[in-house]
Amino acid sequence: MTDEQPPALRTDADFRWFRVLTSTIGLILRGESFVRPTHQLLVPLLIDSVALGPPPRSWRSPTLHDVLTRVCHELPPRLVDPREAALFVLAELILHGTRWRDADRDVVLALCADLERISHEYEKEGELLPDGEWFAYPYRARSTLGPWGWSSDGELHPVWLDLVAQHFPTEPEQARLLRLRILADGAKWAKKPRRLS
Repeated sequence: MTDEQPPALRTDADFRWFRVLTSTIGLILRGESFVRPTHQLLVPLLIDSVALGPPPRSWRSPTLHDVLTRVCHELPPRLVDPREAALFVLAELILHGTRWRDADRDVVLALCADLERISHEYEKEGELLPDGEWFAYPYRARSTLGPWGWSSDGELHPVWLDLVAQHFPTEPEQARLLRLRILADGAKWAKKPRRLS
């Protein structure tokens, strides 16, 4: 008998790492016609980061959590679309919440402020056209906090809502209040079926 994991566990981890690879490639190629939208690529990365957990102590390389946190931190200032930037800020807040004991209070506060600022940029609910003109969506819901306000495709909104409910920081007080607002804004997705785990 060897020390290997049982095949079922090995298969689950292999599947998750494959999904990490494909989602990461999708983020690199985002904006191409055949690639899924950013909010659909970030969800599996967040779920798999949580599910895979910390690596063995013998690993000296950065963890998936560390790399994803860095990507979420560095991309928003480089993005033109405020909705896409807000997704990365929200993802970074969720990642900080998964390791709340190590989360830096000042970083969490700064991210909450960024999320609020970016969300306000999208208050008119529209799209920045290539020529720099803003096109307002007449059918968009009056939601500006959370992916449900940044995307009309709601397939993974219940999963985002679960991630916010389970992992969004609850300290300091500003983060707790922002979390409650995001959850209230996305409440209609709470009873919808989850399509990803």
